Amino acid sequence: MAREIEILIEVSEPIASALRKLPRLHAHGVKETIDTYYTHEKLKQLRPDKDGQAFLTHKRDRFLPDGTWTHSDEQETPIENTTNIQHILDALGFTELVRIDNRKHTFTTDEYEVVLEDVKDLGVFLEVEAKHPSDNVAAEKAKIRVFIATLGSELGAELNVGKPELMLRKKRTQRLYIN
Repeated sequence: MAREIEILIEVSEPIASALRKLPRLHAHGVKETIDTYYTHEKLKQLRPDKDGQAFLTHKRDRFLPDGTWTHSDEQETPIENTTNIQHILDALGFTELVRIDNRKHTFTTDEYEVVLEDVKDLGVFLEVEAKHPSDNVAAEKAKIRVFIATLGSELGAELNVGKPELMLRKKRTQRLYIN
């Protein structure tokens, strides 16, 4: 099981402007991804399928007593045939919860993977993940915050939820106005 320690921040400037501020990082190009999150009536957490390659991923989110997300414990395995896995999930009673259509600009340093994401219908986000996280989540996140401060982009507040949760909130808000 891998520990995923990252920080997600909404970017308040256009993506082209934010990209110009990341030249010192090692660029790995751009890829289009669609992350599909499934749910089941007996489950309480999201279960994603992600990346340019297909993976079945289980994330167990970890929270502080006040409800603030700190990190996720993650297990994943590659999927050879996404159509078959979708049929299996359907047969087991899973339903698609939300889909995140994403254009990811990926960069790295020795310590971090930095992804500037343009998420359809949601906005622009900066995600910084520790490549070799320690067991001390608070210290690791503090180091990530220091690194983010050096990037110079126009950033909003740190988000303590993921993009699936943000998309679900947006859909709920839209339903309130539509009904």
